[in-house]
Amino acid sequence: MTALLSSIGTSKNAKRAAFIHLYFNLIGTIVFTAAIYITQFTIGIPFWENMVSRGDIAFFHTFFNVANTIILLPFTQVLITLANKTIKSKEEKEEISYLDERFLQTPSLAINQAKKELLMMMGLARENISACISAVLHHDLSYLAGQKENEEKIDRYEFKITKYLTDMNEKNLTDEDRKKIAGLYHIINDVERIGDYADNLAQNITDKVNKNIKFTDEGKDALIKMMNAVLEIIDLSIEAFASENLRLCEKIEPLEQVIDILTEKLKQGHTERLSKHVCSVESGVIYLEMISGLERVADHCSNIGMAMLQDKHIFDTHEYAKKLHEEMPKSFKADFENYIEKYSI
Repeated sequence: MTALLSSIGTSKNAKRAAFIHLYFNLIGTIVFTAAIYITQFTIGIPFWENMVSRGDIAFFHTFFNVANTIILLPFTQVLITLANKTIKSKEEKEEISYLDERFLQTPSLAINQAKKELLMMMGLARENISACISAVLHHDLSYLAGQKENEEKIDRYEFKITKYLTDMNEKNLTDEDRKKIAGLYHIINDVERIGDYADNLAQNITDKVNKNIKFTDEGKDALIKMMNAVLEIIDLSIEAFASENLRLCEKIEPLEQVIDILTEKLKQGHTERLSKHVCSVESGVIYLEMISGLERVADHCSNIGMAMLQDKHIFDTHEYAKKLHEEMPKSFKADFENYIEKYSI
């Protein structure tokens, strides 16, 4: 029953796990009770009347669990079916959550759980940016079908993870743990802002399609190239965060600088097309808003990379970024040149 009590207030899957635990012991008890009494009343058990020692209890407890596992192992699907019938799902898909309050007693484990949850939040933001690229490429709003739902999930993740970290902060933490939590607070905020900018992009694209506004081929190609660069910087940020790979973190900033250059080139190209009356003012407004939004997404990815680097080294992020851009260390310069070649327009 302890498993059932501990599942109160948790997700449906946690409750199902508790019921699997209950059914495992309940079925095992019924099988063993039947087997013992059938044996006793047929052939008899020699030590039936003997006093039971503590060692006997420990041995039987171990024997019961090992034997029960062997007996029920082929019937795991039956246990799952029983648990699913007991805790029925609604039609909507249940959100997975790694934020279990029991982990708060062990902060290092709780921080890892918060990171797993944050990775799912990052994945939703990435999914929305990717959907925007497809919608622009195909001039089709069907690609944005899950946009609003994902944005609502991102907001829920922000609230849940922030609360979890706040609860964690009230525990007895090491300086290292407090530093990691502070970094996670910053990253949560940046991911939430990426989600907001993706939502703004979706609205821009909706206006574009509903009003049948067309970009010039030149403008559209340049925009798609910038969107792909932004998608790559998001992927870099997610992979670096998931793997805690500092080399990947270092690759974020040179790509962010290339995206800044792309931003200026796209704005300049748009101004030239506008002066030649190749595109309309209405399409130009949407175009500039999308460019600005994409640039801000890249800025937040840069913030995520800096937060991860700062977790390993203590430095002023603004001074560090300024130094990188001005001095261009060898690895930074190599990455920068590769991205310039890849995303040249």
